[in-house]
Amino acid sequence: IELYLEHFYNGDIEVHKDSQRAWVKDISPIIESNIGFIETYMDPIGVRAEFEGWVAVVNKEQSLRTSNLVSRAEELLKLSPWPKEFEKDKFLKPDFTSLSVVAFGSSGTPLGIYIPNYDDIRQEDGFKNVFLANNVAKLKKINYMEKSLGDNLLKHSKNNIFFKVAYHELLGHGCGKLFNENSAGEKNFDENLLNPITNKKIETWYKSEETWSSVFGKLSNPYEECRADSVALYYSCFEESFDVLLAECKPFWQEICLASFTEFVLQGLGALEYYNTDTKAFGQAHMNGRFVILKVLLEAGNDFIKISKTKNSEENNIDWISIDIDKSQILTTGKKAMGDFLLKMNVFKATADYQRASEIY
Repeated sequence: IELYLEHFYNGDIEVHKDSQRAWVKDISPIIESNIGFIETYMDPIGVRAEFEGWVAVVNKEQSLRTSNLVSRAEELLKLSPWPKEFEKDKFLKPDFTSLSVVAFGSSGTPLGIYIPNYDDIRQEDGFKNVFLANNVAKLKKINYMEKSLGDNLLKHSKNNIFFKVAYHELLGHGCGKLFNENSAGEKNFDENLLNPITNKKIETWYKSEETWSSVFGKLSNPYEECRADSVALYYSCFEESFDVLLAECKPFWQEICLASFTEFVLQGLGALEYYNTDTKAFGQAHMNGRFVILKVLLEAGNDFIKISKTKNSEENNIDWISIDIDKSQILTTGKKAMGDFLLKMNVFKATADYQRASEIY
C-alpha cells in the first residue's frame, strides 16, 4: 500500500512494479486486491493500460482445487504437444485462488486474471492467477445448433467455465519458454536444438533488451489470449486434466470436453460482433483469439465442424445459421487440430519468430 501511494504521487512506473513484486509475495491472503493501470485490451495498439482497482474474498473450497492444479502443473505439462526443451526449465508455481468479487472498478470484470503484466516480474519474481467465480453469467439458451449439443453445454456450463478459466490462466499463460540471449551473449537454450517446425537449428531468439511484447507488438495480446484458450481446449481432451481439477466429473469428462468445443465454436462466431469491417481488425484480444480457434477447427477438415446458412422457420423464415459438430471426432480430428496449432504457436513465441507467427495468425 505504501508503494501504491508513492506511485500515485509521482507516477513512477518502477515504483508500481515494486508494488507488484510485493503483491506477488503476499501468498494466499483471505482478502485479495490489486490496483493500477493494468490491462491494455481497450487500446487498439495494445499499449496504453486501463485503470482498475478491485477487492475480493477468497473462496476457500474452490481454491483447494486450483491449488491442486498448481501442485500438479509440471506433471500435466508433459501432455503438451511441444518438445520439453520448449518448456520452462522450472515451472514458477503461482498463488492460484478462486475469488468472490466485492468490488471491481473498471469498464468490465473478467472471469480470470493473470498478473502482473510486467514480463520481467513474471519471469523473475512470479505471478498470480485468480478465478473470479461470482462473475460467471448463467447460460439460458443456445442458438444455432442441434438441441442435444445445446443441452449438453447448458448441463455442464458451470464446470466447463471453471475448467476453461483454470487451464487458460495457469497452464495457458504460464507455459512455454522464451529463448533469449543476455547482454553477455549467453543463451538460455542449446544452440544445436532443432526447431520442430522447420527441422533446422534455432535461427531466431530474443536478443538482449528485447521482450515478448516488444517483438510481437500489437499482435502480442490477441496471440497470447488465443494461445491460452487453445491450451484450455486442448487439455479438455485428456481425462487426467479432470482428475486434477474436477475429479468428481471423471465419469462424464467427455461430455464436458464436448461442451468446451461447442462453446468455443459459438464464441468464435460471436466474436464477429467485435470485428470492424472498415479497419479489418478485431477490437478485442480475446474475441480475436476465439475467432482464430474457430478457423483452426473449421480447417481441420473431415466435416468435423460445419457452419451453414439456413432459415429459421420459427422467426418468420429469416436468414439463420446452422452449426453441426461431429461428436465422434472430438478426440481425434479436434484434438489433433488443436495440438498441431499449439505446437506452432509455442515454437514461434519461444523463438521470437514474429514473421511465421503473424502469417499463421
